[in-house]
Amino acid sequence: MDLADCLAALGFERHPLMRSALGHFHVAGQLSGEVVDVLVDTGAASTVVDLDYCRTRGLPVEETGLHGGGAGGVHLPIFRLSGATLELSGTPLHADGLYALDLTHVNKGLTQKGGSSVQAILGADVLTHHRAVIDYAASALYLIRRLAGDAPR
Repeated sequence: MDLADCLAALGFERHPLMRSALGHFHVAGQLSGEVVDVLVDTGAASTVVDLDYCRTRGLPVEETGLHGGGAGGVHLPIFRLSGATLELSGTPLHADGLYALDLTHVNKGLTQKGGSSVQAILGADVLTHHRAVIDYAASALYLIRRLAGDAPR
C-alpha cells in the first residue's frame, strides 16, 4: 500500500500542491465560493486572508484590537473575518478563527522575486487541526476530513 492509499484509508483527503517559481507550495482554495491562491506556510501560526482582498470583495471584517504578523510585519492590525468560509476542494477548513491581515509586504516580497501574489496563507492552526501530512515528493497535502463534532470556523 502506498502513502496515498494508506492516508485515504485513514480518512485523509488529498489536495494537490503547486510549487511556485520560488519553491513555495500553493494550493487552490475557495473563499466564500471564489477561487483564491493559498500559500502553505508551516511556520505561520494562523491562517489569514489578505485584508485588501476582503475589502475589495465586500467581505465583512472587524477590528480585533490585536496586532501581529509574520516576518517583516509584526505590528500589523489583525481583523476578524466573519461570515466567510475557507475551503479546499469543497471541504470547509477548521481554523482558530479566520483573520484578515494586510499581506502587502508578503506579496511584495513574492512578486519582487518572480513569484505571484497570494490571497491567503494556510497556517499551522489548520494544518494541526486537520492533522496535515505533506508529501513533498508527490506535491500533495493530505488533510483529515472534519472530525465528528467539529464545526468549521
